[in-house]
Amino acid sequence: AMPSFVLNDAAVLKYLPMSDCIEHTAKALRLVQKKELLNPVRHGVILPLDGKDGVHLLGFMPCYLADSTVGDGGWWKPGPPGPEKRKGSGGYICSKVITVFPSNVGTGFTGHQGIVMLSSAENGSMLTLADAHTITGQRTAAASAVATRLLAKEGPCVLAILGSGVQARTHLEAMRAVREITAVHVWSRTRDRADAFAAAAGGIVPI
Repeated sequence: AMPSFVLNDAAVLKYLPMSDCIEHTAKALRLVQKKELLNPVRHGVILPLDGKDGVHLLGFMPCYLADSTVGDGGWWKPGPPGPEKRKGSGGYICSKVITVFPSNVGTGFTGHQGIVMLSSAENGSMLTLADAHTITGQRTAAASAVATRLLAKEGPCVLAILGSGVQARTHLEAMRAVREITAVHVWSRTRDRADAFAAAAGGIVPI
């Protein structure tokens, strides 16, 4: 059956604002070693597409999380437990299926497109479909914010961003959520895209 909820990019941003995403990501990272979580290595298939420059991929990223977890997960210990030691009851199954098309630059289509599927682990029924492009932008930047919060010194700082695409925008938002950013230095392969990013930032900080 089709899920009850289908979330487009606007709905994802409404229900997963960056500040919430950072906290959810921090919690998820602490769960990595728990036996009730299964988060295998992502799978990628190179697509044999003629006439397109760059490596084009179809990616699949599955995971499972039980209804409840036990202990602190021992996240500081080396090496997660193997799949044979991971067990849980109930909970959720989540999968991201995404295409990576570097040739989409300048075409009006994003380089990453796909869906995130959330299913019940009780009966396998699909609960939600969500826009993977927007979730990827939020979650990737949120993980950088978690690392920055833990590792970077506190106080005003200058942010350096390599690239001027979607991740540049979301990383600026995420970094501003955890540190006082006084200025931003942007490197981009093209000046026009760097200028467009600076203009889109709306004068939040000097860029």
